Amino acid sequence: VLFRSILKRPADPSYDRPASLTERTVYIMPALTMYPASYGLMAGVKMNRWGGYARFTGSFNGTVPSYSCSDDGTLENGGSIWPNGKSAGKTLQITTGALYEMNGHLDVYGGLGYGRHQSLLQDIDGNWAAAGSGISGICLEAGVLASWKSVTFGAGLSSISFRSLTPVFSIGINF
Repeated sequence: VLFRSILKRPADPSYDRPASLTERTVYIMPALTMYPASYGLMAGVKMNRWGGYARFTGSFNGTVPSYSCSDDGTLENGGSIWPNGKSAGKTLQITTGALYEMNGHLDVYGGLGYGRHQSLLQDIDGNWAAAGSGISGICLEAGVLASWKSVTFGAGLSSISFRSLTPVFSIGINF
């Protein structure tokens, strides 16, 4: 059927484009990761049952560390940081992957990309310290997208170098 429809000219009045070639869904969704909190955008395109997506999330907090310490607060000179109780995290995740339609309302996705995370501690003087060496490397993720009319809900898990596991949530539109 596909081969015969390709051989017919589209200008032919008897030409009827197969429905399987015209099914397309576009997703545009703000995305949120829970720990550490970061936000961004997820967008994807699906033709028939298969498609692709890209997701970018970051913390965008602009906090710049003045010095570094180990994960337990020990400084390079052997002293300790005097934290004031505030902490923050700088996170970036860029991923891309495949979408697959399980049924008319449920899609699964999975992909990989790059991610990094750095924990920050604030001392009693208000200076920020980079705690530990942080995590950076391959970012893997998988999840599901559920659509109802033109609204899509997403939930998944993301991991940076298998050293962190972060839930990812999104809600947006499809057309």
